[in-house]
Amino acid sequence: MTKKTGLLDKNGIEIVEGDKVSLAGNMTTDDSLGFLPNGWSFDDKDVYEVFFDESVQNWSLRLGIVLDNNYNIKYANHAVSLLHNERVEIVET
Repeated sequence: MTKKTGLLDKNGIEIVEGDKVSLAGNMTTDDSLGFLPNGWSFDDKDVYEVFFDESVQNWSLRLGIVLDNNYNIKYANHAVSLLHNERVEIVET
């Protein structure tokens, strides 16, 4: 049974657990190094499954990375923020 997430994609469609969403066309910024832009650009290859992450008790993306260093943690934070800010698009349900 799939669970509703309470999240919407950029077209206003409700995202459910297991949906695959695209981050294509998004760019995040990060000024932690003291200059912009210093973030990530996402393209058609950036499609990830939505799941409930028990470790943070929130909806997240299966990014396929290990959160073992500051770079990967920051990347995950930027990518998942797009999910929570209605900036993704459902491409497969």
